[in-house]
Amino acid sequence: MAGNGTKKWYHIKWFADQDTPEDRRLIFKLDLLIVPYALLAYWTKYLDQANLNNAYVAGMKEDLGFEGNELVQLQTMYIVGAVVGQIPFMFLFTYLPMYWIVPFLDVSWGIFTLLQYRANSFAEIAAYRFLVGLFESAFFPAMHYIFGAWYRGDEIARRGGVFYVGLTLGTLTAGLIQAGASAQLEGVNGLAGWRWMYIICSVITIPIGILGYIVLPGTPDRPNRIFLRESDVTVARERLERAGHDFSEAKFTWGTLRRLIAKRQFWALILLDVFFWNGSINTSTGGYLLWLKSLGRYSSARVNELGSIAPALGILYTLLICFASDLVLGPAWAITAAHVWNVLGLIILVAWNVPEPALWFAFMTTYSAVAMSSVLYGWVNSQLRASPAERSFTLVLINAVAQSTTAWTPLLVFPTVEAPRFTKGYSFVLANAICLIALAHVIRVYLGKRECFDMAEEKTNSPKANSAPESGGEKRHILLNAFDMSTIGHLSPGQWKNPIDKSATKRNLDYWIELAKLLERGGINALFLADTYGGYDTYEGSLDNCIRRAAQWPVTDPTIPISAMAAVTKNLGFAITASTSFEPPFLLAKRFSTLDHFTRGRIGWNIVTSWKKAAFKAIGLDNPIDHDERYRQADEYLRVLYKLWEGSWADDAIAPDPENDSYADPDKIRTINHQGKYFSLSSRHIVDPSPQRTPLLFQAGTSEAGSAFASTHAEAIFVSSHSPAVLRPKVARIRALAAERGRDPRSIKFFATFTPVVAPTDAEAAAKLAELRRYASTVGGLVLFSGWTGIDISRFEDLDRPITAADSLEAHKVRSILDGFTTTSKEVPEWTPRVVAERAAIGGLGPVAVGSPATVADEMERWIRDADIDGFNIAYVTTPGTFEEVVDLLIPELRRRGLYPDPVSDEEPGLTAREKIYGKGQKGLREDHPGSAYKYDVYKEDPPYVEGEEQVEQKQQTA
Repeated sequence: MAGNGTKKWYHIKWFADQDTPEDRRLIFKLDLLIVPYALLAYWTKYLDQANLNNAYVAGMKEDLGFEGNELVQLQTMYIVGAVVGQIPFMFLFTYLPMYWIVPFLDVSWGIFTLLQYRANSFAEIAAYRFLVGLFESAFFPAMHYIFGAWYRGDEIARRGGVFYVGLTLGTLTAGLIQAGASAQLEGVNGLAGWRWMYIICSVITIPIGILGYIVLPGTPDRPNRIFLRESDVTVARERLERAGHDFSEAKFTWGTLRRLIAKRQFWALILLDVFFWNGSINTSTGGYLLWLKSLGRYSSARVNELGSIAPALGILYTLLICFASDLVLGPAWAITAAHVWNVLGLIILVAWNVPEPALWFAFMTTYSAVAMSSVLYGWVNSQLRASPAERSFTLVLINAVAQSTTAWTPLLVFPTVEAPRFTKGYSFVLANAICLIALAHVIRVYLGKRECFDMAEEKTNSPKANSAPESGGEKRHILLNAFDMSTIGHLSPGQWKNPIDKSATKRNLDYWIELAKLLERGGINALFLADTYGGYDTYEGSLDNCIRRAAQWPVTDPTIPISAMAAVTKNLGFAITASTSFEPPFLLAKRFSTLDHFTRGRIGWNIVTSWKKAAFKAIGLDNPIDHDERYRQADEYLRVLYKLWEGSWADDAIAPDPENDSYADPDKIRTINHQGKYFSLSSRHIVDPSPQRTPLLFQAGTSEAGSAFASTHAEAIFVSSHSPAVLRPKVARIRALAAERGRDPRSIKFFATFTPVVAPTDAEAAAKLAELRRYASTVGGLVLFSGWTGIDISRFEDLDRPITAADSLEAHKVRSILDGFTTTSKEVPEWTPRVVAERAAIGGLGPVAVGSPATVADEMERWIRDADIDGFNIAYVTTPGTFEEVVDLLIPELRRRGLYPDPVSDEEPGLTAREKIYGKGQKGLREDHPGSAYKYDVYKEDPPYVEGEEQVEQKQQTA
């Protein structure tokens, strides 16, 4: 956040203002699990790494007969082992639990640290150094991968800083341990003091490694359940998704590699890390200790004691730089601050012929070079937060490549025989430090240009603007559903006359199969299918124009083609509209459980409460149920379904036992006894649990009653408005209601209707729209408008008279739509019959974006930002034409901007509909969803309904 004026040093807080109480509890738990272990393990790592230099000046050189460059060669053997060992972990981080990988490495390096005590030759200790390096190889990127899996970009550096204190603490402690071993253990049991240090270090290392199996939390996709609950993992995923993290690409594939190597940013990060490693190699070459020994005035023990001063200062540098990065400076300026101090010392060391106090000062600046290590790796974590696979590969590869360069650079510029004055070495390190500072700011400027979207969100105080300072260019992905209906025309009546439109072929199964293949190719989240149970008869008081204009007439059943579409796709979800008004809950539960099985968990349900008179008359009822009463009925309907879907079957109820002629255990299938105001049921659910149990729950409607219902039950909400300014307060209202009900308000995803007309250029798109208008049915659009709002617009004589809510004479209508089209905005200053007639025939009065892919993408970004929504239901003008334009023109542009996920590899398993919204692993309802209260293991039957109780409860709530 350097330079943005939003943070001051005296405003430092451990938690961010936007962190909820649940977030803070989780962060505190993670801090206790990850940070202390990381500090202890890194401390032992540098005990084991730094002890070589300490042992060398404490007698190893003489005992093993070293006479030349053996010290730097042993350092190189360690680096070679560390580089070689990292290669497989570029892949393994995304395939194996991190709470297995890291402790295994820790224990293994402890074993080979111990074996060094028995070395009697250069070759033997070189082999041990290689193996220690091999098992220490992936620790640093592994810990940063874990940090990046649980923390936002603006939270990593200070925790990484505490972790990195282990490096300087280990170097410091190694000197003190060696000093004590030399003074107290020399000759004990026939072992030299330097050999005892390896024994002591291993005794410390191995137990800490074993502790990792218990305390390390793993990652959200593979969590360690010893201390973490499912609710912890859910909170973690959601808070990170709000910050732009994406869990959809969890495993590394070759496609990951192809995408990475095509990015300039990836190569810049490699070069940045090369400059960092080579701009700090003077911390590991032993120059300070060799200078102290060259003075000839200190014993070996005293040399090791004095050698602890520089790393002790490194602790201060590390904490100062890392906390400043998160809370004040941002990564690039924190790197600058650390290495400006480093550069001052290096200039003195290059000059060398200066008063001795100046050399003391120069060596005391040495560990500022590594103080910003966690800043750099935290920055990389944040930049690649949208892909765990890219994070894993990049963290390991940049570390391996950069570290591999230090396998040979010290041999060239820090030969031991030139000790203690390494003119070539200090000059080389100085050049790298300067290049590091320069490249950090090049990357900062580059990322700043890519973050205009996030900055715009922050300026509009969007609740979802929660990204880290200077955290990288990746953005939160937009979710896209294709919006269709088993009818002719849908929201753009009249286009059936257009030769390129295929909507009149929807009664042919081939239409749906080919559409599903197209949407799958484009990586569309889901096919959202609307439905209705009656025609629109408000316009002119007759159904005739609805039928004549094919204004959503005729309509076939949307559930029938689903199985065929599922058979030709692996990733496409299906959201089907079904009403709570016309069938018993048991029948709907059976149908959706079946579909969820057949689609392997890709089913969503768009919950509607029916309102058309024609629909109720079709099933033998004279009038629809009152608006608010419909929602009270729907609430009970949902609770009956939760009981069937979540509470009837145990997970292990099916246990085939051929020998005992038993397929399922009846004792593990509960009979649901529901006695409510609207529904009664006594039955076990007849379908075994499907992959999701409860389908992903969509809902449409933002009236007062609809908002209350949505904030209780919906996981995704379909909204429609002509303006983001009109929509935003409704979204905010539902999020606030959800929070009052104990739900995470960000867990509810909002999808707005959006009709794009896309062509390669703006001019071509405008010409295309003019052509589409030739086929549009104005009367068909007015039929839809009249039906939705209850306003018979055919009765208006003055076409320029403003439309008001008082014009709706029909009690049964879609109140949220009526409200949307009697509310003005800068997009539509005044709704009149003329304006409605101009707009109704294309896009159903929702926003229509016309232009090139860039123009339409800009408009989508505006809606996401200004309305605080998560995605769009893409309505078509012609089908499949509009969807082809989206797949072939618009989605590539969104991907170029980092706003849309990359294609899913064929090797990746398909995700359920809920996982595509919430992330891999979240197949079932979240813990904060009311349906979770009916899960089998915690199920309690509701008491029977008693007449009058609900009125008493309502009065109590009012009081």
